[in-house]
Amino acid sequence: MSEGRGETGALAARTHEATVLALFDRLPELIVLIETDGRIRLANQRLLDTMGYTLEEVIGSNIFDYVHPDDLAYMAWSWEARQSEPGEPGLIVQGRGRHADGSWVACEIIGLSLLEAMATLLPDLPAEQHIQLAEDYKRAFVGLRTAGEVEEPLFDGVLELLDALEAEGWLLAVATGKSDRGLKHCLDLHGIHARFVSLQTADRHPSKPHPSMVEQAISDAGAVPERTIVVGDTSFDMAMAVNAGAAGIGAGWGYHEAKELLDAGAIAVAQKPLEILDLIRSHVDG
Repeated sequence: MSEGRGETGALAARTHEATVLALFDRLPELIVLIETDGRIRLANQRLLDTMGYTLEEVIGSNIFDYVHPDDLAYMAWSWEARQSEPGEPGLIVQGRGRHADGSWVACEIIGLSLLEAMATLLPDLPAEQHIQLAEDYKRAFVGLRTAGEVEEPLFDGVLELLDALEAEGWLLAVATGKSDRGLKHCLDLHGIHARFVSLQTADRHPSKPHPSMVEQAISDAGAVPERTIVVGDTSFDMAMAVNAGAAGIGAGWGYHEAKELLDAGAIAVAQKPLEILDLIRSHVDG
């Protein structure tokens, strides 16, 4: 009897997995389910067709084997975002994936909370399953961080830009999809926590492009929207600036292309961090 129940349970698990894969195959997005150790468990047909692999080739392989070397650290850093619980990661994933022919394909899921991302990708599932999927994702991220595989490097020139902005009297703030704990970890890691007069995270605010984070930062700084500039590398950052009545300057070395940033409302796009200072001066003087 015990062995029979085990076989029934295994059959149910396989049936559930097949059902999930069939559901994912109906979606236009590229979907991959990853174990906590990075091994690929499932991939939908859209992903296989786009990347040129068969299901047999990718199942059991490590997801990071397909990520461009220059994107590994930033991609891992991006996962920690968009959660209302301190220290819990959300989902902002973007990077280049290796095609079967050796070329690189740009892929992204960015700008939504983890629960919102699950609901967007799987709108027919009940809310309870969205929550369960989000919890599974969190556990996978925590496993990566515990294993020391999550790095949060600063772009070259960012520290020099912060120095220059402070020297010219600008008050600095952060508006990020990270959690409070995640942001503190990053700022403390680089010793720059004390530079900012306001730290706004997804723990207390709606998802970008809602202006709430920028509005609170403006209030904390005793500033006004007309004298506030938001620097960001996604269209969601630029739309958030516009919604808050502030000016947005795009960081062209990040996720979204210059055209996307401009279309979302950026007044200009810098290609290097220190170029931002000149763009700010031009905006203020103009």
